[in-house]
Amino acid sequence: ALEGLHAAEYVRAHAEMHALPAGRAEWERALGHIDFAGVIAGMRVRGGAAEARLLKCVDGSRGDAVVGYVLYEIREKGAARRRQQYCELVNIVVSDEYRGCGAGRLLFQAALLDAARAAPAHSLDFRLYVAEQNHGPLQWYRRLGFADAGWQSERVG
Repeated sequence: ALEGLHAAEYVRAHAEMHALPAGRAEWERALGHIDFAGVIAGMRVRGGAAEARLLKCVDGSRGDAVVGYVLYEIREKGAARRRQQYCELVNIVVSDEYRGCGAGRLLFQAALLDAARAAPAHSLDFRLYVAEQNHGPLQWYRRLGFADAGWQSERVG
């Protein structure tokens, strides 16, 4: 269920960011299969000091229907004398039927609490990267208290 939710959100986000006249099926073909388990496994080993944390929320009153999930990494980088310890929020995804009722905010708060227990020093610095064109999530993260700290550009070709 999480893999399907992740794939649907990934496709939706790209379709919204890139105002191209393509339907969902075309975006799915263009982006290809997303191996959710592989993404998480890769995060656990990348850089040696990263640990992926995945928290899932289900609705017990509806047969454990997936409400959403939050995925973040406990990370370190930099030289020993200037080592940065932080948590990187990878994404928060809420199923369409649960959007607008505070589920995303609760998932974010759960991530903050989980990080404080799992890695207290890292939990003091939560970071995320959002594409500048991804207007909806960008505004939502700002409402959660995140502030713009800089912009990064990526181009192919």
